[in-house]
Amino acid sequence: AVVIRNAGDGDITRDFQITIADTTTSYSVSDTFTNLGGTLPLTAGSSQTITVGGWNVGCHHCDYEITVTLDEQDDVCECHEGDNEATLQTTITLPDLVVDSADLAVDCAGDGRIRIRGPVTLRNNGCGDLLTGSVRMRFNVFDGPDCGGTMIDSFTRTFSGLSISANGGTEVRTIDVTRTLDLCDTCRVSIQVQADDNDEICECDGTNNDLCAGTFDIDYPDLIVTGIDTSGITCAADGPAGIVKVTVENVGCGDAGQFTLRLSSDGCLSFADKTVPLLAAGGSTTVDFPVSGTWGDCGDCSCVFTATADPDEDICECNGTNNALSETFTSVLPDLEISNVSAAIECAGDGLASVDADVTVHNDGCSDVASSFDVSVTLYDGANCSGSIVDAWSETIDGETIPGGGERTISLTRHLLTQALCAGDCAYSAKFEVDADNDICECDGTDNTFCLSSLFSHVPDLVVTEIDPTVDCRNDTAQVVATVENVGCGDATGVVLRLTSSCGLSIDSSPFDLAVGDARDVTFTYTPDCNGWNCTYTVVADPDEEVCECDGANSLTLDRYPGDGSIGDRIWFDLDGDGVQDAGEDGIPSVIVIIEGDLDNDGTIDYTAQVATDANGEYLFDGLPAGDYTISVDPNSLPEGLAQTYDYDGTATADTSEYTLAEDEDNRDQEFGYRGTGSIGDTVWFDVDGDGVQDAGEDGIPNVTVILEGDVDADGVTQTITTTTDADGNYLFDWLPAGPYTVTVDGSTLPDGLAQTYDADGLGTADSSDYDLAAGEDNREQDFGYSTPGLSVDKTIIDILRDGTSIGVSGPVEPGDIIVYKFVIDNVGPVPAYGVGFDDTLPPGVVIETDAPGDNGSYSVSSPAASGSLGLSDGVGSFTEGIDATIDGGGSLTVTFTAVVTSDIEQGTALTNTAHAFGLCEDGTVIPPENAVIGDTSDADAEDPDADDTGIATLSPVQPGLSVEKVITDIVRDGESIGAAGPVEPGDVVFYRFIIENVGDGTAYHVEFTDTLPSGMVTETDAPGSVGSYSVTSPAASGSLNVPDGATQFTTSIDATIAGRGTLTADFSAVVTSDIHQ
Repeated sequence: AVVIRNAGDGDITRDFQITIADTTTSYSVSDTFTNLGGTLPLTAGSSQTITVGGWNVGCHHCDYEITVTLDEQDDVCECHEGDNEATLQTTITLPDLVVDSADLAVDCAGDGRIRIRGPVTLRNNGCGDLLTGSVRMRFNVFDGPDCGGTMIDSFTRTFSGLSISANGGTEVRTIDVTRTLDLCDTCRVSIQVQADDNDEICECDGTNNDLCAGTFDIDYPDLIVTGIDTSGITCAADGPAGIVKVTVENVGCGDAGQFTLRLSSDGCLSFADKTVPLLAAGGSTTVDFPVSGTWGDCGDCSCVFTATADPDEDICECNGTNNALSETFTSVLPDLEISNVSAAIECAGDGLASVDADVTVHNDGCSDVASSFDVSVTLYDGANCSGSIVDAWSETIDGETIPGGGERTISLTRHLLTQALCAGDCAYSAKFEVDADNDICECDGTDNTFCLSSLFSHVPDLVVTEIDPTVDCRNDTAQVVATVENVGCGDATGVVLRLTSSCGLSIDSSPFDLAVGDARDVTFTYTPDCNGWNCTYTVVADPDEEVCECDGANSLTLDRYPGDGSIGDRIWFDLDGDGVQDAGEDGIPSVIVIIEGDLDNDGTIDYTAQVATDANGEYLFDGLPAGDYTISVDPNSLPEGLAQTYDYDGTATADTSEYTLAEDEDNRDQEFGYRGTGSIGDTVWFDVDGDGVQDAGEDGIPNVTVILEGDVDADGVTQTITTTTDADGNYLFDWLPAGPYTVTVDGSTLPDGLAQTYDADGLGTADSSDYDLAAGEDNREQDFGYSTPGLSVDKTIIDILRDGTSIGVSGPVEPGDIIVYKFVIDNVGPVPAYGVGFDDTLPPGVVIETDAPGDNGSYSVSSPAASGSLGLSDGVGSFTEGIDATIDGGGSLTVTFTAVVTSDIEQGTALTNTAHAFGLCEDGTVIPPENAVIGDTSDADAEDPDADDTGIATLSPVQPGLSVEKVITDIVRDGESIGAAGPVEPGDVVFYRFIIENVGDGTAYHVEFTDTLPSGMVTETDAPGSVGSYSVTSPAASGSLNVPDGATQFTTSIDATIAGRGTLTADFSAVVTSDIHQ
């Protein structure tokens, strides 16, 4: 770039010659200003820049000298010609990259991969500064020598962090690159290295950046499986046999050392690996694999064999993807299996059985079976083809063709067994086997058996196991229950039972079915002769032999019961519960007594009858055979609410006695005694919190009389009995029959001041609870709770008004202030307080204020809700308010009233208001100021917490305080002011100012002052003097002092009032007389 400037005063309008020459390279350009890009005119004082290209510099010279000459032809007339030439000395700083060397090696890095590694040296043949930073390097792989032929791969790597000095400096970087390439087509490669292939670096020369690193021979093998021959597979001894041949070739550039050859299948067969010791390049070999074992799936006729050379990749090859070959083989072997068996054991006549079976034979193989084969059967006496063999037989099957993949169901000939098969659990099993003699060569001969794990016998066997007659003479009914069981192995249908007896009975049951293992009770009913009910019974199952059984002996006989005896005696009221019928303890008539007899000792009742006791409570059962009897009293027929005290065998079984009667025995010892067994109680207690629950720490009240009313001896007549609570407040009424009762607390025996908080049926009936006692019930819920009220007070100030505005509640106060008092009376007990009121004494100087903002006072009760006026009188200092309020437990009475502070209060004395509360308990006794039982041991009043039901509220009155100051404000001599400092002489008039400041917060009343003048001075009321004046800041006031003329001392009579922080200022004058002492 050349800058041309017109330094003269006139414009250049004519074109002129410019010559640019480089003495180092002999580069030179000469042309006109406009041809080189300039524009005319070139105005005075302006400049233009022209750029000239085509300067070819090289790194073989780094220093250059350039000369520019203007207007060599003198086409422009100039003021000065001596500055038309300029010379520039410059040095270039361009690098020049060269790949100096590349010592690379090519190795096999795994099947189908090569590894290129080695050092690469870069040289900077350029000028100037260091070459720093990164350079992208490209490596091109060719399939011919000397980087010729076809490029088969190309990749880049970046050399980072370079710092190569100019003028021949070098730096080495090492590459290690793995590439996926198959080189066995050419068996040699060459590699070209390019520096800065993307021209990111500006160089002196970009044409010298390539280097061919050399030609590399490849000696890697390449294994290929070329054939699998399965023609040698045959069948022998129910399984595949023979050999499979596998051929493998090496089509690579080098020999293959020892490698593994593997033959596998998709599951049909397994083979052991083979080892090939060496296979030269271009060579081949064939390896035999013996066939052994069993076919994996005989139903899968198509099997894929896969041969793999070098499966573990121990050989580094040009291409590892062509090492395997697969071929499909089709099997021609049949395979017989029994897929299902349906069989049954049936009755073939008394004591005989037969076996029928349908066998399904499946050909799971790949070819048809048309030859004869046999089916064998083995019968076991246990499940799952175990236990002892009952029978075994075989049958040859002819004329059946079973196609590959097909099946046939074959019905075997019925086989007759010589036994009924009713023993044990009736569970048998059978093993069926096809082609047991190995007449058919199969794919697999080990799966030809089938175990029918459960094969049950279906032959029934009926047995009559029990006859149980029952006679109920209460209802003139009788029945005989016969039990029949099917102890065989099959269901029985159409079963009939026949009953006959020595009493002339003959009854057949209706037909019924009886499943194997089941039992059925068949009931025969009839009307008994209760004077001759004891008979012999016989029951026969299947009397007409309609059911095929294992055994037809099906009858059972029950003989009549022996003996003729009796049982009885009496039921009575056992008043003292001693189990002995004492004098005066009468029998209970019309009570039902039931007898039940187990005459055959089987645990079930065979005979039942009942009687009612007579007027003396006696009963009797006669005509009884020997046996186990239960005598029971029907409790529903007893008077309600009685419980047993005695029976013959003890009262462990209520209302029941058991006795074993011997043949012809008359027993008269079965007596039953009864009395009431209920009870009612429990506690009379001090219910501190009034919640109706006796909590921990709430003690019972002793020595309280409790009354019980009710039919206590079940005679239908109401009676009254009493008891007294013990030291814990507990009471109990015992041995009571069922029925309604009333429990009452005698209130006169309770301590004073108590009110009821609880009883079991509610407080609607004071001190009394009604309850229906159930039979045998022990009721411990008849509790009675009592408590007492208690008062706690709190006297507070809730507002102070000054001039109609609240100033808070803490004071201090001054005359005219209105105080709003609140008195709260809390009932801290759980029961109501009655007749509640209070008295109040105001502090001296404070009286009731009923005018606005005051009122006559008011009160409110929280529960039960009530409110009203106190009706206070204006100006009183104490009063008593008998509000006669009722306050529920936990409730409160709140009183508010207003009072005014008068000027009669005594400054410096605390203003204490005292209030006292009073009230009555439910029984009219006075509520004590302290009651520790309910926790009333203090008042809520912060200033007077003592338990005296008295509260106080204290305020302090505002205190005034006077501070004075006396000053001279002016001195007048001959009518002219001479200032306030003096000195003075006779005839001078002195003007005094006396300042009284109330430094307190309270108002000062009746303020006066006395002034005594110095000797030789008297008051001066004539001009310029005056009789004096004063002014007050608050409350604002002013007036004359009325000072007498010529006085040496005076006392004011202004009766001033000064509010807190207010000021009184008084001014007066005095004249200096000749009597002053010089």
